[in-house]
Amino acid sequence: MKTIIRTLLTLMIMTAIAITVYYRGEFDVHVIERWMVAAGVWAPLAFVALYAMAAVLFLPGSALTLAGGALFGPVLGAVYSLSGATIGASLAFLIARYMASGWIEDKIGGKLKKLYDGVEEEGWRFVAFTRLVPLFPFNLLNYALGLTRIRFSSYALATFVFMAPGGIAYTYLGYAGKEALAGGEGLVQKGLMALGLLAVALFLPRFVMKMRKEKLVDMTDQSQVPSADYSAANFTPKEKGKIARSVNGKYRKVAESPEGLFKYPTGRAGLEALKYDPELTRLLPGSVAESFCGPGNPFSISAINKGDSVLDIGCGAGVDTIMAGMMAGPDGAATGLEIVPEML
Repeated sequence: MKTIIRTLLTLMIMTAIAITVYYRGEFDVHVIERWMVAAGVWAPLAFVALYAMAAVLFLPGSALTLAGGALFGPVLGAVYSLSGATIGASLAFLIARYMASGWIEDKIGGKLKKLYDGVEEEGWRFVAFTRLVPLFPFNLLNYALGLTRIRFSSYALATFVFMAPGGIAYTYLGYAGKEALAGGEGLVQKGLMALGLLAVALFLPRFVMKMRKEKLVDMTDQSQVPSADYSAANFTPKEKGKIARSVNGKYRKVAESPEGLFKYPTGRAGLEALKYDPELTRLLPGSVAESFCGPGNPFSISAINKGDSVLDIGCGAGVDTIMAGMMAGPDGAATGLEIVPEML
């Protein structure tokens, strides 16, 4: 019975989306204004509900945000717009997670793995990044993130907070535009403020992208590795626990050799390609002393491709390490072996 109900609800939602997309050309600022005027004292609630439905039904949010500024002013307009957008994004998230996962997977295709990996590596920070940098369409992204394992509370909070810069800018732009048409006072100041906020909203994604790229340091460049003793004795118990947990369960194994785990003569190293973890990069910024892995089995760390999300670390060196990495990576791009927790 639950399956039937879920199927019917999914079909209803898909039908509503199809109808909405067909008529989306009639959805503009002037139409929204007429609807809100007709709503009277219920206009704020109606606006939030309309924005939420727009996010679910793939309607453009920019028209609503501009209308919010024109109708309610820069402050309340921003609050109502962000509230409606967050509610709508949350509804889409829950629909994808509990009802329409198959349909969303078909629509997103290969991009889903990037989203999944991003959430696995960074959690709410990845959601924040996607809200600041529009790499994916907003409405589709809401559904796609519902297929990941991020907690709903983290998703909703990151969505609200990190949509704010763009939301505030476009709300004020709508407010300033209405004031200009009405011939209100202080048009120059309001116009400059609107342009300034818009410039920040447009510049911020570029700045965030630049900051992320700078963090992806190529660990193979030894000129960037500080000279220090990274022997096991210099790691705190908390840091050792962090590394052990990361290797032992947090990161998924991407491949194995035909015989099973690839073994070194020491019998202590298994094949593993580890996801990029900024915390591990901080703890292990370069070649580690032999005492970390044992005599004759030095530690190696590398990030082969700048911009890639794979960081490979392990005990072992030379041709064996490279061969193991070729088996580990789907394209032969990964090199490295895991740190076995017993070594810590």
